[in-house]
Formats: sequence, structure tokens, C-alpha cells
Amino acid sequence: MSQLLQTAKSIAQIRSGQILEDQIQPYEITIKRVDFDAGCHDLSCESSFTLYAVISGSAESRLWTEDFKIRASLSRGALFTSPGGCTAHMELDRTCKVIAVNFQGQTDRAMLPNWNRIGIQVFRDILVFETILRIHEEALVRDNMSENLMETAASLLMITLDIIDQRTIQGLNPNRPNAHIGMHKAVRWIEDNLDDGLTLNQLAKIAGLSAWHFLRVFKAKYHLSPHNYIKNRRLARAKRMLAETNTPISHIAYDCGFSSQSHLTTTFKQYYGYTPGRYRQSIQKNEKIDEL
Repeated sequence: MSQLLQTAKSIAQIRSGQILEDQIQPYEITIKRVDFDAGCHDLSCESSFTLYAVISGSAESRLWTEDFKIRASLSRGALFTSPGGCTAHMELDRTCKVIAVNFQGQTDRAMLPNWNRIGIQVFRDILVFETILRIHEEALVRDNMSENLMETAASLLMITLDIIDQRTIQGLNPNRPNAHIGMHKAVRWIEDNLDDGLTLNQLAKIAGLSAWHFLRVFKAKYHLSPHNYIKNRRLARAKRMLAETNTPISHIAYDCGFSSQSHLTTTFKQYYGYTPGRYRQSIQKNEKIDEL
């Protein structure tokens, strides 16, 4: 495995928090150099995702789809995207030469951002740019892309999607719907339904996001995965009920979404260092928590 591929995978893992190769496996990748003259150009692709890297030239650009509009200065090292499934256009005031990497693949759409909602993005990332140059260089001397080259391209797509997602989280794309409004709805649903089964797909649907994007935004906002956030809220409710009510511990367990009293006891002790029964006893005897 080439050093470039190892680096790409390592960066993808660091940025994404997980490797998504099982969900992103392009079955067809085309790469070519394109010379864009001054004027308007059609970037539309029916069902594929295209990543462009500017290799020479400098131009002021206007890029748009039906839902997104953006202006940007393009020069060597600039990267821009064209999502599939929508009409996309670009207008340049001067000529630019680019490398276009087109991905057409079998993806798990439930775990990826909706490509139609990504829109056209312009950004810079040295790893992505250098990887595109390397892929293009190797593609020029090969009839078919090697397995390593395919894997590198897949890693490249992972990194690109993560960069786009991070830009959204940091509020750098004002055209993208405000995901944090959806987060508020999801958190309120969690609080109202701690005694029920809560799933990632269910919460993502309430937030109006894909499961993949919901997970990324939730972690960035609350610094916890949805699973750990829900567990913490259930434990907090159980602790409050133990202190303020005489409800049997077995009933508290079910009221807080635990499968059994033993499940609550095990989780409670792992988190707080003492059992629910011991905690309730300390409250009744007016003992201090730090003495437990």
C-alpha cells in the first residue's frame, strides 16, 4: 500500500472519527483534465459526484444550482464540488484548467449526507489536492485504475465529504439549512421519550438530516455521541427520581428507559461509583455524596 494511500486513510479516520469504506465504494471513477474557457459551463451530472481541482489559471467564478449560489476566486489548489441529481452551472471571467474526478458508486445513502443538499462548495485542502494530482498522474500511465488507486479515490471522497460536513457545522455555508434547529427538536424529543426506545435513524428523521450528518452535527454540538447523551440523560433522571420519590428502583429503571433493574444498577454504578440503592440510602440518611 502506497504511503499516499496510508496518509489519506489516516487523515480520513482522524477527521471522520471512523472509516466509512464499507459505505463508500465507487464502482466507477473517471478522471480527466478539463480546460474551462471564460464563460458559462454546465457541471450537471445525473447521479454522480464530481470533485474538481484547479491546476492552473486564475479566475473569478459564479457557481449555482437551483438552491445554491456562491461566488469564489479560483486559482491553483482550489477545489470545488458538483453534486449529482441536480443542475449545476459555473461562470468564469477567465480560463482555468482543472482535473475532474467523477465518482459513480454504490453508496449507503442513509449514512451519507444527501448529495442534493451538499450544493456546490469551494474550499482548499492540500491533502485532497495532492491526492488528486497523484491519481491523475497514475491514471495517465494505466489503462485501468489499480486497486490501490481505487481505494485512494474512495478515501479522497470520504475526506471531501467530511470537509463539506465540517464547513456546515462551523457555519461556513450560509446556504445550507440550519442543522442546529433540527438538533433542538431531536434533543427535546429525547427528553420527552427517555422511557422509550430511541434510535439514530429516528432522531435523524426528527432533525431533518441524514443519519450520518446528524451524528456529525450532534457530536460537534454536544461533544457526545447520541447514544452516550441519551445514557447520561437517563441516568440523570434516574438519580433525580431516586432522590425525590419513593418509586421502586425496578419501576425507575423502566421509566428511564433501562431494560431491567440490573441494567440500571450496572450502568449507574459504572457511571457514579455506587449503586442506585446505596445512593437512595445516602439521601435518606442525609449523607454527603463525596463520602460514598
